[in-house]
Amino acid sequence: MDWSLIPLIFIPTLLGGVFQTLTGFGSGILLMMVLPLFVPLLQASAISTVTGLCLTFSLGMSLRRHADYRGMIFPLAVFLCFSATAIHIGPSINTRLLGTLFGFFLLGLAIWLHFADKGHKNRKFSKPATMALAALSGVTSGWFGLSGPPMAVYFMARLGDDKMRYIATTQVFFFIIGAFNTGVRVFEGILTWSMMSLAVWGIVGMWLGKTLGLKILSRIDAGKMRDLIHAGLAVTGLLTVLKNIIFV
Repeated sequence: MDWSLIPLIFIPTLLGGVFQTLTGFGSGILLMMVLPLFVPLLQASAISTVTGLCLTFSLGMSLRRHADYRGMIFPLAVFLCFSATAIHIGPSINTRLLGTLFGFFLLGLAIWLHFADKGHKNRKFSKPATMALAALSGVTSGWFGLSGPPMAVYFMARLGDDKMRYIATTQVFFFIIGAFNTGVRVFEGILTWSMMSLAVWGIVGMWLGKTLGLKILSRIDAGKMRDLIHAGLAVTGLLTVLKNIIFV
């Protein structure tokens, strides 16, 4: 194991655990801003998914009675189909192309989140829109290990101001898809036991982040934290695109 990678996994997951505890999503974003610089993209997304499992399991189990299970069924079915397909075809896609797509995805995600934070409360999704959103989230989860933000926007719109139901529903949903994607990646040979030693440090960081997040929940301006994340996503996305198009 490359010990120099430990801080690069531990620190982003620690901060990601704090962010997800405050907002309901985002545990993998910070890790995926750093890890693909040192680990192949598909392996990085696998590690990111594994590190988030314990956090979503813990929050989901403790709040499971509040979850909107009925509202999960349709988007979950669509999500799993597209995510499994994305994971399966991922190794056959040109890594440079995939990296460029990842950069554009981060840029688009930053813009989407910036406006979604301001307008999600009044948005209702139709069946076709829900299907498209779940399909997009499944693909981005399979390739990039990031699915939370689009689905978080969907559940916020569906559940309104009921924060308890929102947190419970998102965490149960994210645990189910995380466990499924991990199983598919193991089957496809993308996630191996040798990579699990890196994921362990991410799990530790995520747990500590959750503990810290619960303590500072009432003291921090989550809106400002989201703005910083959006800016970081945009900068990282731009640098990733430039790296793959110009410098490679």
